[in-house]
Amino acid sequence: MRRQLLLAVVLAAGCASTHATVLDPSSPQRTRVCPAGVQLFTDEAKVGSPYTQVAILTWHDDDPTSGIEKMLKSQRKKAGELGANGLILGESVQLQGRSGAFVSRPAVAIFIPSDTARSRAACRS
Repeated sequence: MRRQLLLAVVLAAGCASTHATVLDPSSPQRTRVCPAGVQLFTDEAKVGSPYTQVAILTWHDDDPTSGIEKMLKSQRKKAGELGANGLILGESVQLQGRSGAFVSRPAVAIFIPSDTARSRAACRS
């Protein structure tokens, strides 16, 4: 019974994930940022300050009806782990794969040097 429950939890957890492709692996490692410290942008023009692209994030979910909150939580967490304090969101796309339909949403994790104070304050509260 315990094995079946564990297997069910593992399978359920494997349905959605965010993958990162770091753009410059030779760049210095940045300090992690909590998910609340990662600001969201719908367009790069809305960033308003100079920034560095850290990674391309891709979110996949086998359930095409998953909510945007689940996706944002996952992408903010991954961006923060990479030391990014901003996230430029791409368009959501529903695709068909070998195992059925899934949702994919790319984003660009960015580091905005002038936004570190806001990011730190968001993580403290």
